[in-house]
Amino acid sequence: MENERRNRLTDHLDKLHTTELGAMRIRRNLALDTDQVTAWCKEKIRSPHAVITRKGKNWYVSADGCVITVNAGSWTIITAHREKHRADTSVNYISGNKAAWEEAFEHRHPGWGEENHVKLMHERLPFFCPDVIKELEQIDFKEKTISQFCCNNGRELLSLMQLGAKNAVGFDIAENIIEQAIDTAEKAGMDNCRFVSCNILEIPETYNGQFDFILFTIGALTWFEDLKPLFRKVSDCLKTGGILLVHDFHPVMNMLPLPGEPEFDEKHLNKTAYSYFRKEPWKENEGMGYMSETYESKTFTSFSHTMADIISGVSCAGMRVLKLEEFDYDVGLTEAYDKKGLPLSFLLTAEK
Repeated sequence: MENERRNRLTDHLDKLHTTELGAMRIRRNLALDTDQVTAWCKEKIRSPHAVITRKGKNWYVSADGCVITVNAGSWTIITAHREKHRADTSVNYISGNKAAWEEAFEHRHPGWGEENHVKLMHERLPFFCPDVIKELEQIDFKEKTISQFCCNNGRELLSLMQLGAKNAVGFDIAENIIEQAIDTAEKAGMDNCRFVSCNILEIPETYNGQFDFILFTIGALTWFEDLKPLFRKVSDCLKTGGILLVHDFHPVMNMLPLPGEPEFDEKHLNKTAYSYFRKEPWKENEGMGYMSETYESKTFTSFSHTMADIISGVSCAGMRVLKLEEFDYDVGLTEAYDKKGLPLSFLLTAEK
């Protein structure tokens, strides 16, 4: 397997290149005294002692005490740095993700999220897909207090308020994205929905037992290495009889190569590229595609989870699974695998 990874990268050394900014970063990080940064990196990658791994969209080459990052789609040498001993990873990845999300928002597409209030004022339940709307409409929200964990810019929580909730609180780690949520609520004339910026795992105890309903939506669970403390926090914040609803990518999606990745083959969509039981984190340094331009960003660290991880996490937190639905369509990554007989998204409801 190691030889296969090595060959995939070393067979394409002629394609490797970097940007002016990348070269400056590499020279600074490694204190290099050369203008031939790309050639220097190629030499390290050719070394018989180099350890080559593939994580998500990037190659990582560890050689002679440094780590070189190469984008697998564009063959761009993104960065290189001195190898560090990994310590306190479970703590540091959260603060790292906070910095990466806030940076991505600063690189957001022009106008991104700025007109959400218009849809909220003129459309019914915008920002939810039909299957989620169907499930939400079966829940009685009248006079209820609700919340969304990992609420991003608040558009979904604000949309959900149309079903009659008394008040709501949205939580997200990125301070500048939460500011947009607050701005959207003001523009939409909604003064019964508040937003708080904090680490979800550290939501203050003052919110314990406060919510009748808690929502997670697309791409939320992947930002947590261990789901058990996450769902314990959910259970703490729910009232007895309160409902949890999760709508997210199906774990099978993390097995599939996406368009633009070398392993993707549109003629053989039944092929997987990654283990269902993957434990190592995903590392990405290209911004946040749906929100921002592509750029050499701070590191986003995310994790794969099995369906057993999700169900066990919910159950161990003192909640009872009421329903689990699986769908054969994706909810944000790619349409390439839609309607091909694979579980690509899911909807789960549970009760405390």
